[in-house]
Amino acid sequence: MRLKINLETKKNSILDFNYQYYLASSLYNIIRNVDLDFANKLHEKRTFKFFTFSKLFIKNREILEEGIKILDGKVYLYLSSPLEEFIRKIIYALFESGEIKIKDLSFYVQQISLLESPKIDNEIIFKTLSPICLRTKKEINGVLKDYDLLPSDKDFKEKLIKNWYFNQDMIK
Repeated sequence: MRLKINLETKKNSILDFNYQYYLASSLYNIIRNVDLDFANKLHEKRTFKFFTFSKLFIKNREILEEGIKILDGKVYLYLSSPLEEFIRKIIYALFESGEIKIKDLSFYVQQISLLESPKIDNEIIFKTLSPICLRTKKEINGVLKDYDLLPSDKDFKEKLIKNWYFNQDMIK
């Protein structure tokens, strides 16, 4: 399930270039405020993360040395999760809190839209908004280590499909 979340902050606010960590922390905190156990379960999971979010889309902006100046104060982002429970809780939590804090900036929730899921037939081409992180174990100099797979690696497609099937069981 996917959401589009429209936010607004003060005009001409400056957003730090490295805002992603603060945005993720804010989302966890928002969930924590309405369901502590669920938030802990999400945060402690070391393998599959049960939600992802896009960068902030800022149409009217100016790039400055210290960050991104949001000229009209309007931004939006996409958030998705395979868990309906997560989507319900994040919608409730966002309406309850009314804001997302990113470092020292407050962004106020203006609108949340539930987006239609894409129809998948036999084949579909996806364009990701953020990179796909896929790891495997690989022996390097006689030691088994985590190894990040690139889409050009011969095992990438097979591992991605196996990972997807494995995580489907975790979601149910």
